[in-house]
Amino acid sequence: MHRSLEFKRRLERQEIYPNTTKNGLWFQRTIGLNFNISRIPLKGCDMFSSLPSPTPPSARAILLHIHNWQYTIEVINSSSQTIPVGILEQRLLSIVEDASRRLNSGERAVPVGVLTADERDCWAENQEYLLSLSPLNGTSFQAINHSILALSLDPWTYVPGSSSGSTSLPLPNTPQEVDAHLHNLRSSHSSHPGHNRWFDKPYTLIVESNGRAGANGEHSPCDALVPSIMGEYSVVQEMDIDAFQPDPSTDSSWTETTGWQRLEWVTDEHIKSECIAAEERIRPIVQDSDDHVLWFDAYGTDVIKQELGISPDAYIQMAFQLAWYRTQGEFTATYETVLTRIFHHARTETIRTYSKESRAWVLAMMDNSISTATKRELLDSAIQAHSGFTRAAATGKGVDRHLLGLRCMMTAEELAEIPDLFRDELFMRSQTWKLSTSNLSPGDQFRGTGFGTPEHDGYGISYLPGRDLIMFGIESKHSCPSTSTQVFSDVLTQSLLDLRELCSFHPKAHL
Repeated sequence: MHRSLEFKRRLERQEIYPNTTKNGLWFQRTIGLNFNISRIPLKGCDMFSSLPSPTPPSARAILLHIHNWQYTIEVINSSSQTIPVGILEQRLLSIVEDASRRLNSGERAVPVGVLTADERDCWAENQEYLLSLSPLNGTSFQAINHSILALSLDPWTYVPGSSSGSTSLPLPNTPQEVDAHLHNLRSSHSSHPGHNRWFDKPYTLIVESNGRAGANGEHSPCDALVPSIMGEYSVVQEMDIDAFQPDPSTDSSWTETTGWQRLEWVTDEHIKSECIAAEERIRPIVQDSDDHVLWFDAYGTDVIKQELGISPDAYIQMAFQLAWYRTQGEFTATYETVLTRIFHHARTETIRTYSKESRAWVLAMMDNSISTATKRELLDSAIQAHSGFTRAAATGKGVDRHLLGLRCMMTAEELAEIPDLFRDELFMRSQTWKLSTSNLSPGDQFRGTGFGTPEHDGYGISYLPGRDLIMFGIESKHSCPSTSTQVFSDVLTQSLLDLRELCSFHPKAHL
């Protein structure tokens, strides 16, 4: 948390610019949308909370969750200076002690935060009712919205199949342990999904009781690459051990009772029942999610670029095409995110990986009668086509955001008579993203990543292409008989091995 705040301060002072883009202004504008803001539920369409001025205490605080209670901690003083890390540690420990006292006295929090995981119109209705109960709720709600970042201290360590906070974990950095961590970051503990979170905050650091940590992002303010840069900065900085306090067990002055406060809620039986109902609506969604982090360690981007002479992103996208066809026996529209960062207020556009060129190559790979030389030529054509689609989409020459914008601008009356284009079968199929993919970044400090599939019979795939290791966060639905995250992971692994064999057998000039 201290390094995240340091990053924010240094960026505001223009002391650092990330090396992920030559356009530092792009990053400086969008990273600001992660701080002091929340997503606000409204019927039909959400909005963002208004940005506070930098002076009120609520704008100089972070939001902390523990045992479903919310606290705010002042982390920037009235002189706009970040508090020392030792003071931050004291305040965190004081809150942990306060929460422990409340639990020991028999107090239990009404898990208001679980409402933020519910369907948006339900949350909008419950938020309106919650705010009507007492002005105190409005004060707490504003403090949450104005807070800089969120921090969840989970009093458990998630283990798959465990109904309690057992710490009997698989070995560290095994697929089973990483998947367990991903599950908790995604939805909290499966026995009480959605708890100890406020999902409307753009950036929430999450720490489990054994110390493993990650983050959950709310996507609407900015794209995932933006907070990931901040997260990586926070991890790679050296730790100054001398900045921390002595062992609390040997120092009676380790807590600080000022600089933080509880957020209180006035609730009634209706809100309590809605929290229970929201959790029950969330539970089947969580249970249906089949997510897994694949660590492909046979080779990485160094081999793809230097030995094979191919763009790593296009190469990986071709592996997705081959793996999908091998598991499904057909093709599908494929979504890949590209940043349109050369435009001032731009976000993303769609790269359409599935093309006539990628189709021809995949079909050739499935035909043993076609020579490897021909397969390599077809692969080169598919790679070149994908690179061209990427350049076009990044420079505003894509089609999907334009068409989406037109649809979103239609009024209710206009929607009653949808234009022929939006009813066209080919158009609708082309908007059905059964392969939804995104290249996050090298992310050398991350153990994995992930997001959900937008289609019940598809996959959501986020990937981190590193020099010697490619990490894939793959999600599908248990309830779909035609998809399986484990099967797709296995086939994707084989497809990547087959790609290297093809390219090594027929080396080509750099593309």
